[in-house]
Amino acid sequence: MRFLTATGVAVGVAISSANGPAQRTPLQTPGPEYVLIAGRAGRVELGMSVDDVYRLFGRESVRLVDLFKEGLFSPALQIKLSGAETVPGIVTDIREWPCGEFSVWGIDVLDARFRTKDGFGVGSTVGDLRRSYSFRITEEEGAHAAVVEALKMSFSLSHEGPADQQRVTSVWIWPDPEAVRKKRCPERDAGWPPDTQTEPSRR
Repeated sequence: MRFLTATGVAVGVAISSANGPAQRTPLQTPGPEYVLIAGRAGRVELGMSVDDVYRLFGRESVRLVDLFKEGLFSPALQIKLSGAETVPGIVTDIREWPCGEFSVWGIDVLDARFRTKDGFGVGSTVGDLRRSYSFRITEEEGAHAAVVEALKMSFSLSHEGPADQQRVTSVWIWPDPEAVRKKRCPERDAGWPPDTQTEPSRR
């Protein structure tokens, strides 16, 4: 399925606190290998070439797959991480744009060791996020996720239990083609191709 755009294609539903306070989950401080920030999950960065991903993790730990989104060819890399309980720990969509080589387009993090600098990641609850960030819930195209504009990330959520107790099941780091172009290939025309939308939800 097509990703939703940051310009309003996704219908955001504001979460209220009508369900009462959620039980607080202790926040974890990540090591440098597991920090989630805008555009990056540990050593994996938006715009990183596919060849660099293979060199970084080893061909035996990286698998090229087709996610077949909306019935169309959708190449991705599944990355197996050392010591991870979840395999793959990271899945990256890959595209040839904006720099004309196959590179990381968006980053889907499933390994719970990855955390934002203030401790949010897989296993955190909606109540945890609410105490630090404003966000909206999107249900478009089968997604159920908290879209945090300040982090440029979306936190996919379980459906079980009261809203504030629903847990993060994966973290999607949005594509940012313009930032990638400026950093990696500033000589390329920013107007080609015209599809420059970023994607709060990967569904």
